[in-house]
Amino acid sequence: YVEVLFQVSTVTEDCKDGAIIDLILDYPFSLDDGASTRIIEFDTYVREDYDSSWNSIYKIRVDKDALDGDYPVELRYREGNSLSKDDYFYEIFNITVEDVTTDFEVHIDNYKIADKTFVLEVLNTGDQDIKALTVEIPKQKNIIVKASNKNIVGDLDANEYTTADFEAVPLEGEIKVNLYYTDSINERRMIEKTVFYDPSYFVDSKDNIKPNKTGTYVTVFIILLLIVLFFIRRHKHKKRLKAKKEFNL
Repeated sequence: YVEVLFQVSTVTEDCKDGAIIDLILDYPFSLDDGASTRIIEFDTYVREDYDSSWNSIYKIRVDKDALDGDYPVELRYREGNSLSKDDYFYEIFNITVEDVTTDFEVHIDNYKIADKTFVLEVLNTGDQDIKALTVEIPKQKNIIVKASNKNIVGDLDANEYTTADFEAVPLEGEIKVNLYYTDSINERRMIEKTVFYDPSYFVDSKDNIKPNKTGTYVTVFIILLLIVLFFIRRHKHKKRLKAKKEFNL
């Protein structure tokens, strides 16, 4: 909503029987009660200075999906308590509307096959800071989510990014992602995005390559072999000493 104050000034003696105004609205504006006409039924004329004014406030609803821009409103007015179809004065005013929505880029940041960690990267590409961002992977054929399919991320400023982790098993193909957020007018919104999972980018990544243990096994084998050879040599050495001692006797 926006409150707009209209002031009808320089109300002279012609308005001693009152005055009437009518606010003409087009998209993206509307009035909840539809009461666009306002009437002042008493004398607005101030005889001392031949000048007076009449203030009227309208609470205008702005469509939540309105885009940036200046939108015109028309105020019709005249003296008396009736406004005929063609007999009135009017003024055109512009009301500036700022788009409070934002947009996102979503990418697959990583997928760890061993623990099934599926990581999405979310970038706020709009000009608006947002609150209470929630990332959801809805049920679909190209991904099986093992635990919660929603990740509450929190606030995200304009041109900043964050990540959301899921325990999931993706299949090659398109994956739909829903993004829920609260804008600056506390309106809860949802945007659907699509990412494409190509397993070839992740199968051979460093997070998914199993360490080569061949070198470790060879090292352990060599150490064990050296220990065995050491004890064999030691045993032979003791036998030679024993034989030599018996020969001397």
